[in-house]
Amino acid sequence: MKKLIVLLLSGSGIAITAGCASQNVGYGGQPVGVVVSSYNTPGNIANTNVKPVKSGEACTSGVLWLAAWGDAGTDTAMKAGGISKIATVEYSNYSILSGLYSKYCTITYGE
Repeated sequence: MKKLIVLLLSGSGIAITAGCASQNVGYGGQPVGVVVSSYNTPGNIANTNVKPVKSGEACTSGVLWLAAWGDAGTDTAMKAGGISKIATVEYSNYSILSGLYSKYCTITYGE
């Protein structure tokens, strides 16, 4: 019985450690910190014909891996900045303890 308990605890520890090591990558392949992560990622929209004179931001947040709220849509970010034409889009990610608290934002730049 003692061997079974040691085997189960060891297996659980290995599974948890392996999961954290293999999943330690954020959006677009950026490294993610287990304690704190904060990084921006460029989007795939880039229009050189539009000047980035305004910016707008829309975010979602989450707590305890159980609840999330908000609207991080591109349209919402455009409305927040009074933008009618997009020059570029950027994404902002912030988390504490791999999701205990997290915030994801879409940031638009344009006219």
